[in-house]
This record gives sequence, C-alpha cells and structure tokens, in this order.
Amino acid sequence: MAAITLLDVFLHSADDLSDFLALANCSSLEEDSGGPSDVRLYASGRTRRTRMRGVVTTVAMTLERCTRAEVDQLRAWQDHYLLLRDPRGRVLYGAYSAKQLHVTEYAAIDAADVTIRFDAVTPPDILPAGSGEA
Repeated sequence: MAAITLLDVFLHSADDLSDFLALANCSSLEEDSGGPSDVRLYASGRTRRTRMRGVVTTVAMTLERCTRAEVDQLRAWQDHYLLLRDPRGRVLYGAYSAKQLHVTEYAAIDAADVTIRFDAVTPPDILPAGSGEA
C-alpha cells in the first residue's frame, strides 16, 4: 500500500477546484471534533466512528511566513465555501469568517504569520449509509 505525505496545506475554492492556494509553512494543526457521533462495530471486530450530517469540526492552523499575495487571497476567501487538504491527507469542506482569521504582519521581511480557525462541515455524500440524519 502506498502512502502519500503532504507537506503543504491546500485551500481550494469549492466552486472552482483549479483555483487553489498552496501554503507551505504550516507549523501547527489542531482539530476539535465537537458534536454527536457513534462508534459502530463492523465485520472482523473493526470499529468506525461515524458522524451525523452537518457536524462541525474546527481545525486551527498556524501558517508562517505567508506572502502578501497569499494573505490577500486568504482575506478574499473569508465566508466562502472552501475545500481544505491538510498534511495528514484529509479533505474537509467548510469556511472561516473574518473573526477566525488573524494576521500578524512583519514589515521588515514582507511576510506575515496567519492563524485560521476553519469550521468544516461533514457533507452528506461522504457519510456511510445509515449514519444518521441531521
């Protein structure tokens, strides 16, 4: 089995997946999975956590040394539906607001550190059958 290690965080506009931003310096990535879920038992003793539709997962990430163009794009994408691919290989759909985007600019090096709290919502088309209704 092949494994892929992604070093970047990718943000895509959900409307147009060719419109993306690759952010290389992700120094921190934390997940807070709130909301109801079930642990289901499958064949051979395998267990799987299933979430109900519309459950929000919050991913907090810190991006270091972002260019001015990257910061401008992140500000333009506030409150837009986005697709996030993190270095762990997960694909999350969601958005962030102006309150969830914090930019610390450094004039001397023409770069900025950005902290984003991304609210991801479980889309119904990727849930296993019978996982519940919202």
